[in-house]
Amino acid sequence: MNIDKSKMRACVRWAWEHGAEGGPRDESWRKMRHGIVFELRRLNIDRAEIKNMILAWNQKNLNPLSLNDAKRQLCGYVDWLFKKTGALLSCKALKDYCIADETGCAFARPSLIEPFDYSVQDAERFLEKIDARHSRTLIAVLRLMLSLRDETKRAVIYVGSRRLCALLFDREGMELESIEVLRVLRKLADFGFLSIQSGQAGTFGSRRANEYRMLNWRPDTTHNLSICATNCDTIIVQQPV
Repeated sequence: MNIDKSKMRACVRWAWEHGAEGGPRDESWRKMRHGIVFELRRLNIDRAEIKNMILAWNQKNLNPLSLNDAKRQLCGYVDWLFKKTGALLSCKALKDYCIADETGCAFARPSLIEPFDYSVQDAERFLEKIDARHSRTLIAVLRLMLSLRDETKRAVIYVGSRRLCALLFDREGMELESIEVLRVLRKLADFGFLSIQSGQAGTFGSRRANEYRMLNWRPDTTHNLSICATNCDTIIVQQPV
C-alpha cells in the first residue's frame, strides 16, 4: 500500500521506519505505538492493514515482541484506538522526541526569535581584534550559525559538524575538518556568541546532532577584555583587574 509518509509527524515516521528501543514498559515505546497507530488511522488506513503494519514495525524494534505478545500489545491496541474516536495525538506529548529542526516537520510551529542587540559588523570587529589569526574562520562560522537561526526561525539549532562543513564549503568556499569546526564553535561559545549542548543518545537509539543556542552577545559589558601579547600561538585573554 502506498502511503504519503510526508503527512505523518516526523518523529512518528522515523520510529515507524527505523523501529524503537525498549518495550511495553518504556514510555517512548508506548508513545510511538500510539503515534504510529494514530497517524495511520488519521490517514484512513484500514484497521486490518494497520495491524499488519504494526506487526511489521515490531520486527524492526531492537527488542521485538513474540508473535502472541505482539498481537496482544499491538493489534489489541489498534482495536482499542479505533473505539476511542476522541483519542488525540499532540506535538506537546511528543516534544521529547521531536526532530522538527532536522526534518522541517510540517506539524512543528516555528518559535518566535527575537532580534539581537549587536550587529554582525560589531561581532566581526571584535573577533578581528580578539583573535586576528583565526578571525576569518570565526567570522565565517558565526555568520553561518546566524543564518541558520534566521532560516529555521528557531532559537535552538540542531546540526552535525559534517553538515556544517558542507555548508561552509558551499557558502563560504572554506574547506574545514569536523574537528576544526567544533574547535571554532567552542571559541565562539567562550566569547559568548552561543551555547553548546553535546548531542545526546537519540530517542530511538541514534545519536542526535549537537544543540546550539545563539546568544545575545553584548560587547560593551560581557566582553570588556584586554589581550595580552605573547610569544605563544595561543592568545591569552584576561579580564581587567
